[in-house]
Amino acid sequence: MRRHALSALVALAAFFATIEDMPLAPGLTETPGASTVFDKPDGRIVQLVAAGPAGREAVLKFYGETLPQLGWKRATGETWQRENEQLKLEVRPKGRESELRISIAPSRAKR
Repeated sequence: MRRHALSALVALAAFFATIEDMPLAPGLTETPGASTVFDKPDGRIVQLVAAGPAGREAVLKFYGETLPQLGWKRATGETWQRENEQLKLEVRPKGRESELRISIAPSRAKR
C-alpha cells in the first residue's frame, strides 16, 4: 500500500526540464539557465538547480522517498548510487527560500 502511494506521488511530480528522470520536490521550481548537462564517454555530468519555499527537511524527505523508486540506493548521507552514477543532494537556505542542487556524475567505484 505504501509503495503504491509513493508511486502515485512520483507520477504526479513535476520533473526537471534538463533531464527527464529527476522529479522536482513540491514547492521548488527549476532555476532557469542554472542547470547543465555534459555527456562524456564514461558517463554524464549533471548539475540541477531549483529553489522555492519548501523547507530543507521536506525536500530531503521527498527525495528520500522518491529516489529509491527511480532505482537510486542511498550510499551515505545525501549521496545516492544507481548503476554507474552517483547523485548528491545539497539543500541550503537562500534568503527566505531553499536552494536545491543535485549533482550527478559517473561513479568513482566504476574505475
